[in-house]
Amino acid sequence: MKRLIGVLLFAAAPAIAGPLPARTVQDLYGTCQRNEPTCIAYIAGVFDALVVVSVSKQHDPLFAVCADSTVTYGAAQQAFFNWAPRHPEHWNKSQLVGVTLSLQETWPCR
Repeated sequence: MKRLIGVLLFAAAPAIAGPLPARTVQDLYGTCQRNEPTCIAYIAGVFDALVVVSVSKQHDPLFAVCADSTVTYGAAQQAFFNWAPRHPEHWNKSQLVGVTLSLQETWPCR
């Protein structure tokens, strides 16, 4: 299971040449404010990975989002866009942490 999570989260990273830059919640929020396509692409990848984890029989709530099939990528992007300004204490954390927290707050697994 941990290997699957690692593979899924790696796949969610945007495809770029060279090493991945250290990107923060604040960086991604700025990208979203500029309506750059990489915003929704990144959030969609993380969202898909977390949903896949949540449907496994023994999912770890730390890596799960319990959203139904009607949730759109636009809704996932809006969840992050709404969450980020309310949580400036997380702005220096990885964008992966921020997106995960925003999605889990919006669609928690109970």
